[in-house]
Amino acid sequence: MKSNSGITHVVTRISSRKLRSDNSITDRITDSNDDDNSSSTQQKLAQRLSRAIIKCDDNVPHNYLSSTFVRIVNISVLPESNIAKIWWKPDPQKGINESKIENTMNKYSIKYRKILQNALHMRNPPKIVFLRYDKTFGNMSKLLDKIEEELNHKETEP
Repeated sequence: MKSNSGITHVVTRISSRKLRSDNSITDRITDSNDDDNSSSTQQKLAQRLSRAIIKCDDNVPHNYLSSTFVRIVNISVLPESNIAKIWWKPDPQKGINESKIENTMNKYSIKYRKILQNALHMRNPPKIVFLRYDKTFGNMSKLLDKIEEELNHKETEP
């Protein structure tokens, strides 16, 4: 994906299914002009972040932030800005509703971010931003992927 300034952005995505398994495989969305070194660095950072989330599941600041109640849907890493976005959605259990989980995430997100940054064992960890995933985002993401695929297909046609 290109920004208006002509800089290529590499977004590394990890699905929740891949996070729940130990085999964290990343899908790359890149432009043809991207730097392989930069994209592999972003992939490694996303994998390290997914492992940190799994590792810190017992050390979350509140039980509602564990994998029992919160499902990580996507992790995207933007190289130029050194920001990691963690897309999450509530996974309500018996007696706990979505609003309680969302309120807990809003209240403890700074502490949770610090725990994950410490678990990364990096000198300059990325800034971690928690974003709530909703169906609109998922549908929009699929639609954008489909448009990108069609544009790539048209470019390759003679």
